[in-house]
Amino acid sequence: MHKIRRISLFVILILLIFVGYKYLSLSGLLKKTNISIGDKSKSVKNNSTLSSKKPFSVLLLGTDTGDLGRTDKGRTDTLMIVTVNPKKKTTTMVSIPRDTMVAIPGLEDTFPQKINAVYTFTDLNQTVNDISKYLNVPINFVALVNMGGLIKMVDKVGGVKVKSPLSFAYNPYTAHDTGNDLYKFIKGSTSYYHTTNGVDWTKHKTMFGNAALAFTRMRYDDPLGDYGRMLR
Repeated sequence: MHKIRRISLFVILILLIFVGYKYLSLSGLLKKTNISIGDKSKSVKNNSTLSSKKPFSVLLLGTDTGDLGRTDKGRTDTLMIVTVNPKKKTTTMVSIPRDTMVAIPGLEDTFPQKINAVYTFTDLNQTVNDISKYLNVPINFVALVNMGGLIKMVDKVGGVKVKSPLSFAYNPYTAHDTGNDLYKFIKGSTSYYHTTNGVDWTKHKTMFGNAALAFTRMRYDDPLGDYGRMLR
């Protein structure tokens, strides 16, 4: 649980640092967004939500596009809801498994669908609305980041140090431990190794964007499967 809390705080910290780097407050970043919650006749005033110091929720979405030659719309393989209670000074974070089965409103004839495909078939607003209704949780803000965005965020903060929970090798282009462009992570270590030719390895003590993307994407060799990937 301590590891999960640290990971949660890290993700939130990265998000806040990124927003701060752009010289925008969360309310300023989203002031043009008017997201429906539950009843579409009602909407959330983002600025007043923050100033009231009432609990609010942020939907974090990560799409599997934006790097490695991928230019399609992508699927939201990462779905997390972060709920902040300013008065109690608590933050909770819940990951939604991407394979959760849903019927997409308006596209029931395509049932069954995975929840990560709602964004692919519709748009950002309907994704927020559908997830809000499915979980019966009001969502006040949303942040959408693709793989290229993850690389940029990690690089902007000068890299990160992450202790790997297991040992594995991963090639971003093959999604396995095959090929020449390999990253090797060691259980219990913050250092990792990288090779571009499959022969000469270089050791790195700080994880930058490309390595962070490789570290978070691997799932086939994780004994916990997609759950282990969500934790990383």
